[in-house]
Parts: sequence; C-alpha cells; structure tokens
Amino acid sequence: MKRLVRIVTFHVEGERDVAGDRWREEKVAAMGLGRTGNLRGLDDKSIRNLVRLHYPTRKVGRRTVKRNEHSIKRAASDLVWFRDKVTEIPKALILAYKCRNRIAMVGTVTRGYQYETNSRLGSFEPHSIWDYHHQVGVDWWPRPKPFDRSCFARTVLPQLESWVARPGTIYFKDYEDSVLERLEEQLRALACDT
Repeated sequence: MKRLVRIVTFHVEGERDVAGDRWREEKVAAMGLGRTGNLRGLDDKSIRNLVRLHYPTRKVGRRTVKRNEHSIKRAASDLVWFRDKVTEIPKALILAYKCRNRIAMVGTVTRGYQYETNSRLGSFEPHSIWDYHHQVGVDWWPRPKPFDRSCFARTVLPQLESWVARPGTIYFKDYEDSVLERLEEQLRALACDT
C-alpha cells in the first residue's frame, strides 16, 4: 500500500502562493496551530485541550468566531493526522492544494513529524501569520507546475478531482502501490500546466 495525502498550503487568501514557495524552499509541508507545542507523545484529548487553550477563536471568512467543540475536535484531528498518518506508510505522495481549484505542488514525504521552532515558516511574533511549526520533510517535484484539479480527470484516479477540494486542512487515502505509481507517472508527464 502507498498513501496519498492532500494538504492545504494556507487558509489566508493572498498568502497561499507565498506559503507554497516557502514550503518548497524549506523542503517541508507544514501545519499551523504552532502554539500547541510539540505534539510528540500527546494523546488526542491533550491535543484538543491545547487547541482549546491556545486557539479559542478561528476565522470564518472575514469574521473571527469562537471555536465550537466540533471545530476544536477537527483541528486536533488534523494535527494528529499530520503527526501520525502522513509518514505512517513510507514515501507518501503529497498534494499541496492552494484552493481555488489549484494544486500548487506534488512531492514525496521524506522525513517524519518535527516541531520546528527555528524556521522561516513559524513565528511567535504577536501579529505574525506564519505559525507553521508542525512540519514533515518533502521532496517537492519540479513538475508539474501548479495545475487545475480538473486535470485529474485524465489520470488513473479521476475521483481526485473532487477529493482534493474537500473542505478541511488535511486528508489521506491509501491505494495499491501500482495505482499510485501510475498516478505519479501521469502527474510527472502532466501537460496541464497553467
């Protein structure tokens, strides 16, 4: 089995390309909610409590709203998935989705979870938008360039066209090795660059 991971590059409009560029430069994929601290050894309940403590509000459009219990559980689950599931099966294929129907980058996960405190992607400055301390190593491919999700219709997994656009920060799905190997070949040869 091989794992396919979809992660959103950034949730703030106008910063998605910048986040993707930084991920490529640093050779990582990353998640926010950095004030939760290092997640190694913590169970789901502890992580939920850290989200509740450090991130009592969230952005919904232009508004800031208090997190409800569902939102807290979802944020904690995303962190657990990122820490545990992204590297559970070696060399997962990762799609960095920048929203608006675009895949920003494709790569292969090379290193497990780390909590990085000295990174260009994470800052504890009061007004910083960069809060990406949770990281995994990724070898980002030079091709394909950013492409529209509709290009998946021409691959061995056309259902990815809708799967990558699901709301939420991170998802993963397991496939037979041969299926993801074929998808990798098709993505590397993708003539859908736009």
